[in-house]
Amino acid sequence: MELNKKKKFDYSEPITNYKARIYIIGIIIISIIIMTFLVGIYFGIIYTIQINDFYDKFPQKFDDIPHYFQGKFFNSEKMYIDIKFLDYTKLKEKRDEALQKGILIKSGDDEVPATITYKDKSVKVNLRLKGDWVVDHLTGNKWSFRINAKGDNAIMGMEEFSLHRPEARHYIYEWLFHRALKKEGLIGLRYSFLTVILNGDSLGTYALEEHFTKQLLESNNRREAPIISFNENRIWQIRDEMPFFISQNNELEIEDETFLSSEIDSYSTKKVNEDPEFRNQYLMAKDLLESFRIGRLEASDAFDSEKYAKFLALTDLFGAWHGQVYTNMKFYYNPITSKLEPIGFDASTGEKISGLIINPQNPLITEKFIELLFKDSEFTEQYIEELEILSQKEYLDDFFSEIDKELQDNLKIIYRETPSFDFSKEIFYKNQEVIQEMLNPKLAILPYFEKYENSILTLKIGNFHALPIEIQDIFIEDKKLKPISREIFEGKKDGEIINFKKIEFNIPNEYNLDVSEESIKEIQINYKILGAQKIFSRKVIQWKYLDTNSFEEDIFRKKSNAENFGFLIIDHDKKLISVRPGTWTLDKDLILPTDFTFKINEGTNLVVINNARIVSYSPLRFISIKDNPILIDFNKGKGVLVLNANRETILENVIFDGLPDPSGVGIGLTGAITFYESPVLINNVAFINGKAEDSLNIIRSNFTISSTLVKGASSDCIDIDFSNGVIRDSTFEQCTNDGVDFSGSKVKINNIKIDKAGDKAISIGELSEVNAEGISIYNSNIGIAVKDNSNVEMNNLQVSNTKFGVSLYQKKPEFGPASAKITSIDMEEVEIPYFIEHGSLLYVDGKEIKERISRKELVEYSFDGITT
Repeated sequence: MELNKKKKFDYSEPITNYKARIYIIGIIIISIIIMTFLVGIYFGIIYTIQINDFYDKFPQKFDDIPHYFQGKFFNSEKMYIDIKFLDYTKLKEKRDEALQKGILIKSGDDEVPATITYKDKSVKVNLRLKGDWVVDHLTGNKWSFRINAKGDNAIMGMEEFSLHRPEARHYIYEWLFHRALKKEGLIGLRYSFLTVILNGDSLGTYALEEHFTKQLLESNNRREAPIISFNENRIWQIRDEMPFFISQNNELEIEDETFLSSEIDSYSTKKVNEDPEFRNQYLMAKDLLESFRIGRLEASDAFDSEKYAKFLALTDLFGAWHGQVYTNMKFYYNPITSKLEPIGFDASTGEKISGLIINPQNPLITEKFIELLFKDSEFTEQYIEELEILSQKEYLDDFFSEIDKELQDNLKIIYRETPSFDFSKEIFYKNQEVIQEMLNPKLAILPYFEKYENSILTLKIGNFHALPIEIQDIFIEDKKLKPISREIFEGKKDGEIINFKKIEFNIPNEYNLDVSEESIKEIQINYKILGAQKIFSRKVIQWKYLDTNSFEEDIFRKKSNAENFGFLIIDHDKKLISVRPGTWTLDKDLILPTDFTFKINEGTNLVVINNARIVSYSPLRFISIKDNPILIDFNKGKGVLVLNANRETILENVIFDGLPDPSGVGIGLTGAITFYESPVLINNVAFINGKAEDSLNIIRSNFTISSTLVKGASSDCIDIDFSNGVIRDSTFEQCTNDGVDFSGSKVKINNIKIDKAGDKAISIGELSEVNAEGISIYNSNIGIAVKDNSNVEMNNLQVSNTKFGVSLYQKKPEFGPASAKITSIDMEEVEIPYFIEHGSLLYVDGKEIKERISRKELVEYSFDGITT
């Protein structure tokens, strides 16, 4: 039998077998994968830098992805810079030196030659590093340059310009500021963005900034004339030579100081030296700026105030305050007007403001210069007029609509390198809101009535707003009155007190106006922010801002005057002031110093007249014998005040007669004899014929009162406030109001008598605690009144011929009910023995008195002045 032979595969025949087709396709796919892998490795090696750059620049946030592609597919203009190796090495060495110091210090040989190619045109230039602060301009491989075209050449219409990374001037925001300046007819720099290639290597996106040449003036429709600035050399020298000093002291103080001493330079030194006419213009420009700096010229005399006012208003709107550091200030001398005009530069635009440059919250300005500007009310008025215009929402709407195409193109160039940059117009609209808030204060002035005499009404007004205020008119009884003369009330600076000044209004006799305290309160004063349109109103304050005469009779401000009284003996060694024996008249206030003792002995009488009083910051020693007491007659005086004496006063065997009303202007005294924070011992003393609210008032002091008589008081006999002490063996008679009144005090009482108290014999209130033994009360309205969280323990109480015996209640809403425990009580001819409000507790001989009255009954009785 013949075996079958295996048939060989014929590659020339069509492939019809399924498995064979799969086999061939697999070989092809594997070959493609291998080839792709090898090609990938090849191109990966070649384009490693480009791929890394892609990953560096590819957005990390989803929202930034559109920025990335907008920048990637936008065709940015390119500028090629070629520098020879040795010249580049020189730049690198200068840059390394700056990195070490932290700042770039310029010198005369910094420039190197280079060639710049732009749009197929090559120009020879001189080039140097630029940028004072290294961190902004010289870190990494992206350095900043100042470029000066040689000969009569120009690049982009400029013979001199700078190149720096966009972030050095806050990206697109600086460009916006210059566009706004040009829109308003002010001098703005040409500012753009492009790609820079240095010696064949792309450095990425740069900002191009025009320098201060005649081309700048021509592009702003100005005739060629000097551009001047303050020389920066001194401040950079200080920063270079004393970096530790700078770090330990206020940088802003150094800037202010060097501003005052810096020279005024021209950007066209060569032409100043060669052209007599140009030199004369420079000298005029310099003298204008210097005269302004030293205060000889106001802003409106040295500057084109309309343009400068508009410039500063734009500075506020765009948050461009950094341009008002003196080292960034540049000025064009206009030979037609002989005035200086500002030039925008290095403004760090795009900051959120919290106030206005007239009263800045941001330290990034030279404050002394700004203060000089706004001393001129004409300039200030123009500035505020411009703020009103620029703070309208429509202004920004129109501006952004006008520049939208340019703005979007420039943003795309920035996105090429920085897709994460997030531009926002809202910053500027928020700044408008801040400006509007400043132009529309809820309150701005404090208008006080000063006086009215000879048909002239005088007000004294203080402005506490940051912007100056102008008074328009006042309305009094529907009559409109204009100020006699125009008055501007300057804005208040942070940290300074309000400055008040007078303004006068003439009131014609035919108006027949009643200028009284009540009518003064109704005077309406109308005012506005200087330069603004809106009118604000408020009422006049009916009293004086400050009565400078009020302290003349103020006993608390008077100095010690003991040496002015001939009847006093002063021993400085013993710290003792004594009254000579005899009868003496005191006809003016006697003010006694601290750390002395004021002494009156037996055989001495004192008659006080002419509303005089004794004020002592030292303790008293009025000590005599029982049969020959000291007499102090106050019938025509104002009493005694002892305050803050650090040692105990002793009064023994003394009579105080004719106790006067101690009140006076601004004086809150109620006691004819008052002890304030001054311990006192009173023994065998008589206080008689009192005309004061309190014959004796002890406040915040420790005290002991014994064997004492208080008789004939027109109100309270004794008032004890917030004090601790003892009263014993004493009598209180003919007290028109209260016999003894305790408030917030802790007192022990033993063996006292009270007769003929017109209101309460003993009043105990405001958290007082009283422990009493042997109390006798006669012929009074209320015997014992305990109120307002006070607590009493009392033994052996006798009450006779009173309407109310014992009363407990709450008088003041801030306190609560009262409580009392009394043992051995004897009442005779008492109409209402117990008068106890709900909530208060009274125990008599250990038993609670159950009878209660309501609040309504207290009100019906008008008890203790209670009305609600």
